[in-house]
Amino acid sequence: MNNAETNSKEVARLLERTAARTFKMQTDEIAPAFNEAEATCLTLVLSEELELEVKRRVAEWKMRLLCDRNVPFETAETLHNNIVELGYTNLENEGGMEIFFAQYCERQDQTDHARLILHQLRTKLGSALRTKDLEVYRQFKELSEEILFRIDRSRK
Repeated sequence: MNNAETNSKEVARLLERTAARTFKMQTDEIAPAFNEAEATCLTLVLSEELELEVKRRVAEWKMRLLCDRNVPFETAETLHNNIVELGYTNLENEGGMEIFFAQYCERQDQTDHARLILHQLRTKLGSALRTKDLEVYRQFKELSEEILFRIDRSRK
């Protein structure tokens, strides 16, 4: 195993251990724990591409864990915006994260925000399905439509 592979595995282990520890942490301890893990991981990566992936994974973990704890919408929106700025590795990651965030928005009665995110995602998924028919794209598109239907039904 070469140095890059060893470092990549160590990064993955460090992020997994950090995520596992968060279950026993107070909400306000989660972001600092991941910031510390990110700083350590960035010393291990050997390329700009891997550096970006570390930043993406950390941002995704923070958003998922803090949204699960129903942090204030402004906090979650900032975390989401950070992920969007970093970009997604692929449409599968984007679909999963956007649906997750839309569900959080729905729980927080931010349905206009959820609706906007889901409409944008459906458009991307629709385009992707025209070029390659992947099951995960169809599932994300169907789930997006179900959430939109639920949101629209609850408004009436």
